[in-house]
Amino acid sequence: MKRRLSNSWFVIPIAFTLVILTTTGCNSPYSVKRVSPLQLFVKRDKTALNSNHPSPRTLQYLRLRFLTQSYKTDPASLIEQLHQETFHSNDMSLTLALSELAFLQGKEYQRKNPVQAFTMYLIAAEVSYRYLLNEDLETVKAALQPDTRLTAEVYKHAVSNLIGLAIESRSNGTHLIRENCFETNSTHYSFALEPSIPPRIDPLSFDELIPANQFEVNGLSNEYFSYGLGVPLIGIVHEPHQREQWGPFFPGPDFMYPLSGVLKFDAPKNTKSKRQVHCSLGFYDPLATDTITLEQHNVPLEADYTTALAFQVQKLNPTKIGFKGLLESDLLLERAGLYLLEPYRPDKIPVVMVHGLMSSAMTWVPMFNDLRGSPDLRDRYQFWFFNYPTGLPILYSSMLLREQLKAVRDTYDPNHNNPNFDHMVLVGHSMGGLLTRMMLINPGDAFYNYVFDEPIEQLPVSDDMRELVKKLFLFERQKNISRAIFISTPHRGSSLADRWYAKLGTGLIHLPRNMMQSANTLLSNKDIQYTEKIKNESQPVHTSIQLLSPSSPFIRQSMKFPLPQDIPYHSIIGIRDAKQGPGSSDGVVDYESSHLEYAVSELWIPSSHSAHCHPLAIQEVKRILRLHLQDLHGRTP
Repeated sequence: MKRRLSNSWFVIPIAFTLVILTTTGCNSPYSVKRVSPLQLFVKRDKTALNSNHPSPRTLQYLRLRFLTQSYKTDPASLIEQLHQETFHSNDMSLTLALSELAFLQGKEYQRKNPVQAFTMYLIAAEVSYRYLLNEDLETVKAALQPDTRLTAEVYKHAVSNLIGLAIESRSNGTHLIRENCFETNSTHYSFALEPSIPPRIDPLSFDELIPANQFEVNGLSNEYFSYGLGVPLIGIVHEPHQREQWGPFFPGPDFMYPLSGVLKFDAPKNTKSKRQVHCSLGFYDPLATDTITLEQHNVPLEADYTTALAFQVQKLNPTKIGFKGLLESDLLLERAGLYLLEPYRPDKIPVVMVHGLMSSAMTWVPMFNDLRGSPDLRDRYQFWFFNYPTGLPILYSSMLLREQLKAVRDTYDPNHNNPNFDHMVLVGHSMGGLLTRMMLINPGDAFYNYVFDEPIEQLPVSDDMRELVKKLFLFERQKNISRAIFISTPHRGSSLADRWYAKLGTGLIHLPRNMMQSANTLLSNKDIQYTEKIKNESQPVHTSIQLLSPSSPFIRQSMKFPLPQDIPYHSIIGIRDAKQGPGSSDGVVDYESSHLEYAVSELWIPSSHSAHCHPLAIQEVKRILRLHLQDLHGRTP
């Protein structure tokens, strides 16, 4: 009789074989699995800049050189070793790894040992700097290598952190370390600030310096950067009016300005003791130049043109200013004026932007951001802003604008020999377009004769009062304006000014006390001969809303004087719904009021009254400014 074999006869050998296979490494650890390209990109894109670990490429370099354990045990010593190797090596993998490791170590030392952190950032910045300016890097190859951009980013962040360490806070303000020395086992670094020779800008003209990469911009559709070498910064001046470098035409109390820091390294000098390297930190004005010369290379300057602007707008709170400017003209009159957002540039043409009713200069931020973000316009134009309380009578506001235009030229071009001042462009939105119109017409004595029945020389008033009356009513065209752009401008008034809610709003507007006193002084003087029209007026001074009525004396008188035909005009008109041209409206101003029959161009924008913020309007202003440059150079567009 045959015996049956137990199942264990088969099971035990198979189990033993599996154990042997798994323990001897014969099972395959290799596999490929499908993942999303984005997930893979994020994994491979981890670097010292966006994590606390080196990039996969640097970790691979350490593995291939059996340095992983050394890095874990004593990273500072390893960095010193790799740094010494770079003195005699052209190995780009070594350079890339060292720059990243030194940057990480600088972050590790940042709080507990600032001097060592500064030294580590110097190492990271130096090796990155020399890599980026290496003669052997072919342009096309470098452009296609992500290592090049990563190295530029390491340089930027290392210098950014280094600048933070170089700033000393004192009771009387913030100061930069002008010079100092830093040591490694092999290198002596001498550090100094570069002289502030244009296009470099004096960092000590700012009260604070903040890296722009510490802020996220919200609210602006577009952000403008130029990529290259350098650290974008925001310079803050607390009281620009009191600083000679800035002056009376800059917004305060806090003014923000973009600048870029560049840390340069001279060729090393080898001595018996240590390698000597001099490095110098310079601050550049990106609105004055977009390239710098380094090691005989013409290198693009890294800059951020948007963050400082957004910082400025947040500080000023434009919504609050606009509403207060309408109702509290008496309180905000002292803030009226022409404002610059960059130092005066004699080689650039001024473009003056004039805001409308219940608004402020900040209403131009979207357009200004896009205009300044265009390199060709940024290089040829400087943008200025007229800010005024919008409840004021329009003739009074236009007087302020004329006075400010005169003051800025007397300040920067007292001899009137700069032709760029004579190529000025005015851009006016809504009521700002009416102020622009007042800069361009020659009314003679028409406004004056509407009020007074006797010559100004015979007015029985003080000399100061006579001068004020002259400035208000007897003015001439500003001949240095050579082009004007009108956006949603009520040349013939707005019917909304006659509505009940507009009349109610008029009663809430507070006009300046000195203005009302001047008007009362004039009207109470029985020796002055007034016209019958003025005698029949129920109130001495009209607010801007009342003057926007199609039936107001201001609108009727101003339309009697056509704009001069020796300069071009452009109209940008908002239209709502689908209706275009005659019969259309932007909701505030009818097409018939905005239309100028002699404008060289007229563009209809599918927009409400805030057409100046519409992308198509901004694009049109860009086109017009480029056309202006072409016309000045005698070229046909």
